[in-house]
Amino acid sequence: MAPDVANGSTADEPADRCAVCSHPLSEHDPIAARFCTATAAGGYSRGCVCAP
Repeated sequence: MAPDVANGSTADEPADRCAVCSHPLSEHDPIAARFCTATAAGGYSRGCVCAP
């Protein structure tokens, strides 16, 4: 999966890493994807909701 700015990933990070939680974007379920997108958009610093 390519970097996705909408999901918080940036060009200087590995292509499949989320900038918010640093987990692989491909492992985000719909809840984690929405949470990380909202976290990045709002500029929040909060925990992770990704499934272990």
